[in-house]
Amino acid sequence: MIDGATSSGALDGVAGGIVATETVAEAIRALPAEATAWEFVELATRRLAERIGALDPTRARPSAAVVVYSAARREVWRVGDCHFRLGEREHNGDKPLDRLAYGFRCAVLRAELALGRTTLEREQSRPVLEQPFRR
Repeated sequence: MIDGATSSGALDGVAGGIVATETVAEAIRALPAEATAWEFVELATRRLAERIGALDPTRARPSAAVVVYSAARREVWRVGDCHFRLGEREHNGDKPLDRLAYGFRCAVLRAELALGRTTLEREQSRPVLEQPFRR
C-alpha cells in the first residue's frame, strides 16, 4: 500500500502525492528479492530526488507513506504513517501530532460555523486537506 501526501504541490500538472506514489511503486518493482528495508528506502528516495529535481526549498516536497511486504525476507516494512493489518492484528500508524492537528481543525471549523463565517455544506464540499484558515 502506498499513500502519497496530498499536501505537496503539483509538478508539471501532476499532484506531488501522485508523483511520489508512482516513484515509490517503480522503486518497489525494481528491488531485487533479497533487498533490505534500508536499500528500499535509499532507492525510493534517490529516484524521487531524481524525478523532482531541484525545487524551491520553501516548497513542500512530494512524499509518500508505504507498507511493503518482503516475501523473501518475511518482513513488513512501514515507512510513514500507513495503517495495515497482519492477520487479525491491526497496526495503527497515526501519531499524536495527527490527533492534535485533527482537534485543531475541528475547533477552527466549529468556531467558524458558530460565527456564521461558513456553512456545513461549504465545508463538506471543500477538499479534505484544505486548511480552514487559507481562504
